[in-house]
Amino acid sequence: MVREASPIVRGTSNVVRGASPVVRGASRVVRFLIANLVIRNLVIASLGIGNLGIAVLHAQDVVVDRMLAVVNGDVITLSDARAARRLRLLPGVASMDDETLVGQLIERRLVLAEVARYAPAEPTAEQMAARRRAWAAGLPAGADVPKLLLSVGMREASLTSWLRDDQRIASYLDQRFTAAAQPTREQALAYFALHEADFAVGGVIPQFSTVEADVRRRVAADRRATRIREWIESLKQRAEIRRIQ
Repeated sequence: MVREASPIVRGTSNVVRGASPVVRGASRVVRFLIANLVIRNLVIASLGIGNLGIAVLHAQDVVVDRMLAVVNGDVITLSDARAARRLRLLPGVASMDDETLVGQLIERRLVLAEVARYAPAEPTAEQMAARRRAWAAGLPAGADVPKLLLSVGMREASLTSWLRDDQRIASYLDQRFTAAAQPTREQALAYFALHEADFAVGGVIPQFSTVEADVRRRVAADRRATRIREWIESLKQRAEIRRIQ
């Protein structure tokens, strides 16, 4: 995820150009704090030294960003999790607790690394437009996208990049798992025998032949989801993952 420099960083850069060594030194301290992912709540007090008013920064401990996990050397931060939640970037994120959310971000990084190894075709404009509509449909009614992006420090280009990765993942999973998950007729019959009541209409269980297509879709979806879950678990077992409390 690409983040813009924070307003504090941009403001500091503008103020210190051509300023005294004292001010430039204060700027370096602020930059050091930001670079280490911890920034303080800054309270500005004005002190007069000669004819120059210098802003002295006093700090109170307020964590704005920090590392939550490291996945094969790739860092996941609090701001990543915040953006995913506020922008509804993950399915079901609105009801996830923090631990589950971080787990989903870890899995996404692992899957994207695997997708990158096979370099699937870039999404078409039509696919991207459909992905954008699907994402927007999951936002609260009346959501102001530019304001949401601003609230998490994300550019429109970064959102587009995230949605492009969504589509790349979807295409990869379809290519790898969908065909392999299709059941034989015997497997579909066995599933139907165990779940007859799920296909009943008005208490009447239909003939298999009349619902075979639906049965096959359900079996394929279950088998696909199981295979994807097993694959992701294998990725996690081979990866170096460290959660940071």
